[in-house]
Amino acid sequence: MMKLLVVFAVACLSTSSLAVRFATAPAVWLAFARLLLSAGFLLLPVFIRHRKELLGLSPVRFLSFAASGVVLGLHFLCYFESVQHTSIAAAVVLACSEVFFVAIGARVLFRERVTLKGWLAIVAAFVGCLLVTTARDTGSPDALKGNLLGLLAAVLIAANTLIGKRSRKDASTTAYTFVAYTFAAITLLAACLIMGVPPGGHAPINWLSALWLAVVCTMLGHSMISYSLKFEKASYVSSVKLLAPVFAAVLGWLLFGEVPAWQVILGSAIIIASVYIYARQCGPESVVGAEGVAVE
Repeated sequence: MMKLLVVFAVACLSTSSLAVRFATAPAVWLAFARLLLSAGFLLLPVFIRHRKELLGLSPVRFLSFAASGVVLGLHFLCYFESVQHTSIAAAVVLACSEVFFVAIGARVLFRERVTLKGWLAIVAAFVGCLLVTTARDTGSPDALKGNLLGLLAAVLIAANTLIGKRSRKDASTTAYTFVAYTFAAITLLAACLIMGVPPGGHAPINWLSALWLAVVCTMLGHSMISYSLKFEKASYVSSVKLLAPVFAAVLGWLLFGEVPAWQVILGSAIIIASVYIYARQCGPESVVGAEGVAVE
């Protein structure tokens, strides 16, 4: 039953790009609204069960949680902008490359060992990323910009994961994500003001899209994946997450008539295969380190 719930959670995650496409508001506002609602949903559980934990956080620990949130907010901004400028398939599959940036960062910062097969998978994934990023889709005149933003989004979420890995230690997921989501929302609010995007006054479809992102993608998607790691192997969970680009590409084709260019299909296949190979040879701790990732 839990295995099916993991598939359901990944299916929920894969709808994030669709919600972005249906919205008419700027990407920065949509990212802000998503994080604001996500933090709001956690407010009551935090107040009831984790109030003492939050009040007991040291200034250094709290600031590290906040820094993680700032990076997370920038990730969502880049990812949502990516979806609006390139194909859904390209944006989602580039997000999958995050695991390799985490591996490189963990090797540099934490001296975590990467096997030869792991490095080969990383090299292959970068080849796939190069193919996807440089693909020119005639239906997307700003495809290169969107692809580069998607790659930057992967780097930022990798940074978020590495900060979380260093700072979380024995902190609960609820307390950590509440602080991170709150500061991500604050960061995106500041971005809205800098970019001249009003925080309010947007059409109902945009609030519905933001609500979908917060409830379906964040709560039913990311939270369910984090919960499932208590019962399922991390390698299984990370492997199932590879279905997200497939789900997203199929939905993009059915709803928006998007047929990915051959270069995107080839590069995506290389990235997905590389992630699968890397996840299979990774130790549980290395994969679980990315369980808090909010890619999409």
